[in-house]
Amino acid sequence: MSDLTKLNSPELSQFSHILSHAVKVPGLIFLSGQTPTDSSGKVVEGGIKEHTAQCINNLGKVLDAAGSSWEKVVKVNVYLDDMKNFSLMNEVYEKLLPSPKPARTCIQAAYLPNGVDPVIVLNHPGQIGAGYAPVLDCHTAHIACKFAELLEKIDRRTNKSIEANPKTIKSGDSCIVKVVPSKPMCVESYNDYPPLGRFAVRDMRQTVAVGIIKSVEKTDKSSGKVTKSAEKAAKKK
Repeated sequence: MSDLTKLNSPELSQFSHILSHAVKVPGLIFLSGQTPTDSSGKVVEGGIKEHTAQCINNLGKVLDAAGSSWEKVVKVNVYLDDMKNFSLMNEVYEKLLPSPKPARTCIQAAYLPNGVDPVIVLNHPGQIGAGYAPVLDCHTAHIACKFAELLEKIDRRTNKSIEANPKTIKSGDSCIVKVVPSKPMCVESYNDYPPLGRFAVRDMRQTVAVGIIKSVEKTDKSSGKVTKSAEKAAKKK
């Protein structure tokens, strides 16, 4: 579509390889959802009020980049992990958004980014088990890794454990996995440093999974082995 323009705010963390902050077509601007993160991608300190304010601030920066403003917004979707936070969110929302307010829907979600650890397996023709050895892309690194252990299969809707130590996972499953790289790799947990906590898994010349790193184990270099293991929750399409 020649009249489609993809936009990104220079003031926000960049995910141009995954999404655009906004897409502009004649007469309309569609914005990606925002989480309470600063320009480095880290979640801001504070509670629901501070997080709500940061989300609204981030959306305002995207609107500025698109040459628009809150006064022109038609519809807003708000996602909370607990409706007990509704009144606190609403207090900040009412204060920061100009009138007339846009239409709005508020939804309680079982899972929200930055709170749990998703890995989405996009495409794999068979089953995946311990010993699977794809290439893991994280930031600028592209290193062969091994799925050392499938720790826990997770229900995609509730994010609760449904099976410990599954032998295999298949398309549509979610799982926490221990991954060991074949050589030293610079990564961090997503909560500590998001840019080094996101990854993609590649195999058969295609991306078969994407996700975030929940934790990292580091061993002493003097041992001759460097093991960085990441727990990941995975779900296949």
